[in-house]
Order: sequence, then C-alpha cells, then structure tokens
Amino acid sequence: MKRWIAALVLWALCLSSATAETTDGALSLTIALDSNATTGYAWTGFVLGGDSVTLESADGVYVSDPNPDALCGIGGTTYFTLNAVEPGTSIVQFEYRRAGEHAPAARQLLLVLVDDALNICTQDVTEDSVIEGSVASVDVDEHSATLVTDDLGELIARFRSGDALPTKGETIRIYTNGAMTMSLPAIVNALAWERIPPEAARDDAPSSAAEMDATLPAFREATGLDAFLAGVSAENPLSSVTFTEGGELPDESFETDDPTALTAFVDALAQIEITSVSDMSVTDWSPRFCLIRADGDTWRISFEGHWLRLNGQNYNLTGDDAFWAQIAQLKAQAAP
Repeated sequence: MKRWIAALVLWALCLSSATAETTDGALSLTIALDSNATTGYAWTGFVLGGDSVTLESADGVYVSDPNPDALCGIGGTTYFTLNAVEPGTSIVQFEYRRAGEHAPAARQLLLVLVDDALNICTQDVTEDSVIEGSVASVDVDEHSATLVTDDLGELIARFRSGDALPTKGETIRIYTNGAMTMSLPAIVNALAWERIPPEAARDDAPSSAAEMDATLPAFREATGLDAFLAGVSAENPLSSVTFTEGGELPDESFETDDPTALTAFVDALAQIEITSVSDMSVTDWSPRFCLIRADGDTWRISFEGHWLRLNGQNYNLTGDDAFWAQIAQLKAQAAP
C-alpha cells in the first residue's frame, strides 16, 4: 500500500533524463529496448494519454547487434524517440509481440514528464501505477467511476476532462501517476484507461496471423475509399480536402484545393492498413478528414487520436505516418 501513497512523479526518480535538441528547439529523448527481430517479435509504441509528447515512430528503429561471425538469432535494440510538445504529463506504452498474437510477451509503461523548458524525464511505472478492477458505478457529474479491485479494494478513479467514461460492469485497466489519497475510499487520477475484454472474448480471439488477417476489414474497402476514388476522373477531379480538429481541441478546420496536396493525401491514404482491433479509449482528440470531388460527393473518415474509428470500433493502423505528416503540413500552411 505504501507504494501507492507516495507520489511517483519525482524528477529525481526518473528512468532517464538525457535529451537532445531537435530542429524546432524542443527537446527529445531516446528510449532503448532490447529486442530480437529474428524471433518474429517487435516493439510497438503509442501515447496512451496526455499531450506533452509525441512518438516519432510507432515501430521505432531496430538496430541489430554486431555480428562479425554471422551467427543465427542475433539480437538487437529498438530505439524510440519521444519529442516534447508542451509542459505536462503523458503515458507512453510499449508492447513486444508477434503479429497476430493477442497478448504481448512484454509491456513497458512510462510516465513522461515535460517541464517548462521542454526537458523530458521518464519514470517506469509498468507495475506501480497500473490498476485493474471492475466498474461498480459511474458518476457523470464528477467524471469518475468507482472501481472494485482485488488488491486495493474499492477506490474512486477520476478521469481527465474529455476522456470517455467506462460503463458499469466493465473491467478496465487504468494508468495513474502513482498518487493516491488517504481517504476512504481512496481517490486516484486516471491519466489513461483501457477496457479488458471478458475471458470468453479473449478465448475467442484469433490465435494466428492468418486468422487475424481474415477477420480484419481492409482499410480502403471498409472506409469506402476505393469506391469514392473510382468516381474521380479528368472530368470529375478531386476539388478539395478538409481536416477538422475535435475533442478538447478547438474545432478548427484546415483545407486546401492545391492539386499537389490532394495527390499527396491520396497517396498517403493508399499506404494505410488496419492491423488489429483496439480496446483503447483514452484520447481527447477526435479529428475528422474529408475529401471532396468536383461533383460535390464526399468521402469522410473519423479518428480517435491516431486510431481509426469505424462502426463504433477503434482499430490500430500501420502505414499512416505519411498521412499524419500531410496533416501537419496542411496545418502549418494555415498558421498565421
């Protein structure tokens, strides 16, 4: 119990504080994780909650160990770069798994702190700041839920403004900053959370990459992108693209009718693939994207963070880096 009472967000306890200047003056930090690509396992990283940092790449950069004797099965290191965005706190998770496997072989969770000078510091909270429990009740006015846990009994979890709330009866996993009040029931702040599917649902999950591929929708077909682009021609070209912020951000729109930008967006969208179903519900950013043809027909897509939102389900994506780079460029061009 004592580990929950002590606040774990002390700078002196940081896992690493080495930083390097980036071109825009903000700071970055590199996370190194042992890995071995020859086993089929790979690390994937994503920001679970908070807006203080971004991950440069969800897959990181894998570097094999020196192997002068050409031995089989040599391991290596995967490097992830965190870039500071603004002062505050974020939760970043890394999972080590084979494609198609339901449960990761390893997981590392970092509490990331960014100070006013954009210095980055991390605290490994893989064990100490993760709480699992069933939702006994939900208080919409207080934006909180009462959890019943095996280790800590009953406690109240307060969620960030803008985050979706769980529902009564669900089993969830919350990520906290390690601080807990001494009141009864104790109160913790949930920086991020995710649903834990029932045992039956986990047992029915696809167990192989082939099964997984067979159950996942294809991005272009499921979103109607191919059908929309089939109507594009010299006589009926794309006329514009619009991107709209959502969630807690100002609902600001960015658009362009530049033919080069339109072509770049279509090329970027063609690279996106759906990799797996996501149980995550931790974002306060719900952007929307729209392509418009000259005849007035539109193609729309919605996201929750960088997850695809489709028919009430969130999906993990791959190959979407180029798309978000185009979004960043569109927003930068609209900046005063």
